Amino acid sequence: MLSPTANVDRIQSLDLLRGFAVLGILAMNIQAYSMILVAAFNPSAYGDLTGLNKLVWFLTYVLVEQKFYSLFTILFGAGIVLMRDRNPAGIVAARNLHYRRMLWLLLFGLVHGFLIWTGDILASYAITGLLIYWFASKSVRLLLIMAASCFLLPALLQIGMFVFAPPEFTDEFRKFWNPSDAAIHLETNAYVGTWLEQTGARSVTFVQQLMQAIFFGGVVRLAATMFFGMVLFKTGILSGQRTRSFYTKGLLLGLSFGLTLTVIAAFRRLSNDFEFSSEYINILNYFAAPFIAFGYICGAMLVLKTIVQSTFGKSLIAVGRMAFTNYIMQSVICTFIFYGFGLSLYGQIERTGQLAIVIGVWILQLVLSPWWLSRYRYGPLEWLWRGLSYRNWQPISSGEPRRPF
Repeated sequence: MLSPTANVDRIQSLDLLRGFAVLGILAMNIQAYSMILVAAFNPSAYGDLTGLNKLVWFLTYVLVEQKFYSLFTILFGAGIVLMRDRNPAGIVAARNLHYRRMLWLLLFGLVHGFLIWTGDILASYAITGLLIYWFASKSVRLLLIMAASCFLLPALLQIGMFVFAPPEFTDEFRKFWNPSDAAIHLETNAYVGTWLEQTGARSVTFVQQLMQAIFFGGVVRLAATMFFGMVLFKTGILSGQRTRSFYTKGLLLGLSFGLTLTVIAAFRRLSNDFEFSSEYINILNYFAAPFIAFGYICGAMLVLKTIVQSTFGKSLIAVGRMAFTNYIMQSVICTFIFYGFGLSLYGQIERTGQLAIVIGVWILQLVLSPWWLSRYRYGPLEWLWRGLSYRNWQPISSGEPRRPF
């Protein structure tokens, strides 16, 4: 009978990186939780962008935006190979399990996107995971070719949008990029209104974003990053099997190249006042993200043996083991803070205040995750996903018998 990975068989480096990634994702997503959607892309469209607020944006853009998204996606791709290779029931059973997992994840993502927060990534992950499983058994060389090819396609689409897009499309996008007071008022009112009013606005945006991911390169980019994750797992990089010299060089090369690109993009965007016609420069951040994510991975591997025995390291590993639960928890907490069914602070918290909220949620999850796992085997959503995928309910605490469907 199929059964999930036992805690003793888990790879600590993956859990630690996953914890690091899910916390970092909140620092990227907080802007979209707290202000009108376009402010996450054009920070000059809403809110103050001077002094400390400007510094918070700059550091978030350089160190966080797209980087932790890439890191989390790399780990998702690695997880596909890990579950396939470690499944004792054979290739066919592993394949069937994978597709069940992805279909359930798709359902979770749709619920999250329609009912909680429009920025859900789980549905896109599930769609991509359904499409790329065949490649999990392929060679590192083929996976690298696929990763590079899929990574370049969205970049070409983005460049093409600026060069070849018809004026009607560009004019429409400019309206989104620089929203009118009426548009800002309409979006703000929706999210500080009732839950049903929020759901109406959220559903429209979520469907638009999901369609863009499917038809305009989002899923292709996810596939590229997942292929890269498969390569890093197959070559032992993610499990700490390379030399200290390798990880040191990877840290230096990844961060030096990636940070150079993204710092150039940040200063150019600021100097151009985020003018839409010059936003093609943001393509530099797109190319920088996987290099910086790789640098983060190498840095984590360098401190792995030291950090895993520390209280902070154990907490970070626990956050990673509960990444699914913690990701959804972030949405529940932040929508309560900003939306109308909670504190109704939507559009009222500047970037410095957003950072304070991020740190508060980090502390909560770093404390709550190890506390929960000291009592239970899985996070609540991890337990639910496993039970549905394996078609038997795993014991969540010691001494509980397994209950089949």
